[in-house]
Amino acid sequence: MHSVGAYISYSELFDRSPTWTDIVARLEGLNRLHTVMLLSRLNSHLRHSLQEPGKKGFGWVQGFLVRNFIDDPTLRTLQEKYPLAKMEDRPIFHPLQILNLLRVALAVCSGDDTQRADENEALRFQLGTACLLMNDLLLRTEEELAITRGAENERATQFMVQMLAPYEVSNPANPRNLLFRSHVLFRLLLQNQSVRDDIKMRCNGFDIHEEFRRIANIEVNKWLSLVFAAYAYYMARPVDELIKQPQFFVINRTAFIRESAVTQEEMNSFLDTISIGFNELCNTIGEQRPVDPRFDLVPFRSRPLYVLTEGNFACIDTAFLLEKMYNGVHWAIHDGISRPRRKDLFAAWGRLFEQYVDWLFAGTSTGLPAAYFPFPKWLDGTESFDGAFREESLFVPMEYKGGFLSQEAKYSGKAESLIDELELKIVPGCEQLASKIGLLFHQDLSERKVLPAIPLQDVTRVLPVLIVQDHALRGLFINWWLGRRFRDLMGSRRLASGLEVLPLNVVNIEDLERLIESADSDSFDFVSALHNKAVRDPEMKYQLHNFLLGSPGYGRHESARWNKILAELKEVMFSYTFPGRLNEEPKSP
Repeated sequence: MHSVGAYISYSELFDRSPTWTDIVARLEGLNRLHTVMLLSRLNSHLRHSLQEPGKKGFGWVQGFLVRNFIDDPTLRTLQEKYPLAKMEDRPIFHPLQILNLLRVALAVCSGDDTQRADENEALRFQLGTACLLMNDLLLRTEEELAITRGAENERATQFMVQMLAPYEVSNPANPRNLLFRSHVLFRLLLQNQSVRDDIKMRCNGFDIHEEFRRIANIEVNKWLSLVFAAYAYYMARPVDELIKQPQFFVINRTAFIRESAVTQEEMNSFLDTISIGFNELCNTIGEQRPVDPRFDLVPFRSRPLYVLTEGNFACIDTAFLLEKMYNGVHWAIHDGISRPRRKDLFAAWGRLFEQYVDWLFAGTSTGLPAAYFPFPKWLDGTESFDGAFREESLFVPMEYKGGFLSQEAKYSGKAESLIDELELKIVPGCEQLASKIGLLFHQDLSERKVLPAIPLQDVTRVLPVLIVQDHALRGLFINWWLGRRFRDLMGSRRLASGLEVLPLNVVNIEDLERLIESADSDSFDFVSALHNKAVRDPEMKYQLHNFLLGSPGYGRHESARWNKILAELKEVMFSYTFPGRLNEEPKSP
């Protein structure tokens, strides 16, 4: 997936810093519904292009948008100031900008049906200017100062906080990973009676499938198939086809399922959980939430489809729609149960996450040099680490944290909110690793605990790994910050002489899936890759995926296990939503 480069702002071109009033002045005279639909289409084109490199990719869509939304004087200034810049490297248009304009349009647009930017060139240029203006307002002066002045660690912390929400929006979860993960979790693991029984036993009888069906009035697997079908409706078409035929942007709830096995009742139940009426969507913009207005995209994430006229709907953000393949199940249940019961949901979801990580490791087929030990126990039979690898003198203890960060932590832009949430939900994993490593390798033999299943007598290096679930935790400098906390927690441990504890690797579930698939596809040794990262990037400031790009074997999609799962997924989904296309060649998501 293409990452959005440093976007061009209005002030760069015209040496004047705009205000929110400037944006409102260009939007308030436009028709609300048609402006929202047009901006939604632009966002869809950008999301599509970010997944489609080449001649119809991000640079191509930038060129199309510049030609149609940037007026001639601005274009001349752009060409004079950046004659050699590539549009994919210095874009004007990007998802965070469009989503913010959508938020403003929903709040202030009041024009009649004649004030449509999609039918009027002058109004379209006006909207394009609003896009340029918005780019300036996504970073405040005090934030820029916070990352350029002061102590190095404080600047790095501020950078981590400021980039969390923009990075998450600009780098959504990979479709291939979401589809694979969703199928394994909800169709394989939760269909396994022993897994369901284990979760029920540990979580007061909580049953994820049954709770979802009760709340959503549709089986979770059918709901997931419809999420994918709606996503595929937009993303399976070439981007230029969507541009030339904007009527495809609107979906009719009856026509959409006409040739499928989906009943109208199931379609209605699906839309009840994932769509919102247009007037209701407008009202959500004025609601108070503990988030920064620039990142107040919660209504769009919660209900990415919005209802137009009776029976028709459209999509605000296809990336937010596809997110539902995974965390949508969690949040649908969360919003439909009582507060006391949510504790059981969090425990059940965490246990399911642990089972999934174990499934990934246990099924690795390439014969890694490292031996895998799932859920090893201490000598007294109690649980120790969530998992571990051992290879010669290297020991890799692992903890898995399946918690989601709160809205305030991710989207308030406040350092204290994010850090408090990390301390509450993620740092305990660091504490568990530090405590257990300290007990396992205590310098006083009488104080040591024993893992009888794992031979550790020759171990001289320990490579701690913390596996996390929330996609935002792939953010920049998250590993750096948690690594420092882990180092502080290890500082008081009295360890055996000659033992080296390496820096902490924080591995997001998407990165873990990519590591495992690469190992299944080739002779890629992900344990050595993580060891190499800890040695070569001891401060853990590089994002893992970017660090490994170019490594031989990394990122290959030739795993027999992966391909088998994706084939099963196609059969299950298509037999329900696209029965007539079941024998077509699959298109890589």
